[in-house]
Amino acid sequence: RSDAGVSEDVKKYCNFDRESNAFPMLPVEKLKTFKVLVATTCTAAKLFNAGFERGDFAMMCIDECGNDVEPGVMAPIECLLASGQQLVLAGDPRQLGPVVRSPFASLHGLSTSLLERVMDFPIYALSPDGKYDPRVLTMLVKNYRSHPHIIAVPNERFT
Repeated sequence: RSDAGVSEDVKKYCNFDRESNAFPMLPVEKLKTFKVLVATTCTAAKLFNAGFERGDFAMMCIDECGNDVEPGVMAPIECLLASGQQLVLAGDPRQLGPVVRSPFASLHGLSTSLLERVMDFPIYALSPDGKYDPRVLTMLVKNYRSHPHIIAVPNERFT
């Protein structure tokens, strides 16, 4: 991938190699020196093959989890998260779900994200007083990325 679409502000945090015109993975020894790693679910799963083990991370946070197919989300969880470690699935299961082009795959559930499926568990349901349990679910209260007119309808409908 070319770095042409990456702003200079972001480039200083990227591992872009101008010689090979690529974003190569750093050696595991170097990656393990960082407190926070940010990766796509596909790249995160590759960390296991690179030498990371279950338990190397105290927490895993998967953002936009409602947009990814369940196997894509489960790969890094299964490879890298040990029992007792924290997992945060972030996203909106009511927004755009996984893009699945295969009718066969859709028929067998791949159009439903892990986040959407998990949200059907009783622990995530609204209580009789119309609130969620804050120990397991937090709703976005303030959206800093959208114009108020754009988010007015979802705010009225889903809050």
